[in-house]
Amino acid sequence: MDNQILGQILALFTALCWALNSTTYNILGKSIKSSSLDYARSLLAVPIVFIWMLCTEGLAILSIS
Repeated sequence: MDNQILGQILALFTALCWALNSTTYNILGKSIKSSSLDYARSLLAVPIVFIWMLCTEGLAILSIS
């Protein structure tokens, strides 16, 4: 796949993620305290980032050197 097309697809995906995040935060923010919502988002983000790092970098990210 051409890098320019891949970049455009990833940019659209990023915009979609931002839009979904804003909408979800707005809806849940009405019924849940802000600090609780931030904590829940962090609990979701850490495993997602860790899995992404494992997929892209492999087990090398686990080595301490």
